[in-house]
Amino acid sequence: MTTSSDCIIEIKKLRTHLGGTDVHKHIDLSIKRGEILGIVGGSGSGKTTLMYEILGLIKPTSGTIHIFNHELTAASPDILLTIQKRWGVLFQQNALFSSLTLLENVSFPLFEHTCLDQVSVQELALLKILMAGLPIEAAIKYPAELSGGMQKRAGLARAIVLDPELIFLDEPTSGLDPDTAAGFDEMILNLQRTMGLTVVIITHDLDSLWRVTDRVAFLGEGVVLGVDTMQNLVKNPHPLIRNFFLGPRGRNIQHNDNKH
Repeated sequence: MTTSSDCIIEIKKLRTHLGGTDVHKHIDLSIKRGEILGIVGGSGSGKTTLMYEILGLIKPTSGTIHIFNHELTAASPDILLTIQKRWGVLFQQNALFSSLTLLENVSFPLFEHTCLDQVSVQELALLKILMAGLPIEAAIKYPAELSGGMQKRAGLARAIVLDPELIFLDEPTSGLDPDTAAGFDEMILNLQRTMGLTVVIITHDLDSLWRVTDRVAFLGEGVVLGVDTMQNLVKNPHPLIRNFFLGPRGRNIQHNDNKH
């Protein structure tokens, strides 16, 4: 049984009404400290909305979100800022500043949230660039000079530069070729182990779900329809879950995974 001390995020009775529609009707979800949790569901199921609510960017209609033992929806701006320093985010489009070099992009949170001198900031930023699997010579390049895979790694380097306990990844392998996506997945696993991270991933990439997640939460019909390991979730009889995982592509990925 999961206790509060085991959880880094606890969401209870979350309801979200946007644009005349109930995006979330009743979301209950606990995310365990140290796990890699995937969040999936069909289009319009509210995956990204849920992430934005956890990040404090959207306020839910009702319900509670506890993170680091703080109730987020009622937190003061000072408490919210303190909490936000403890997580990192990789948005789907990387959200890199186009006018800044890679080193300047990764350094930005350190200048914003610490009192470190410029030399220390540069050293820490370069360390995180290397940890993200980027060559040191990439530090002086601008985002437009980096490949799609390198931009993803750059965004991840910035997400971990403050040594967070928790990171959110929104479609991290979207647009990447299979080999690059597999390399990114391996990096996530390595960082999770070496930094002791809790990782929340929103993704449609079934390969990634099989490779990296400890559990997967499936959103649909305004609720969490199931939370389990991939091995068990694909056996869930709910029609939405079966159609998502056991369509032609899902069956092929599951077959290839089982061969390994």
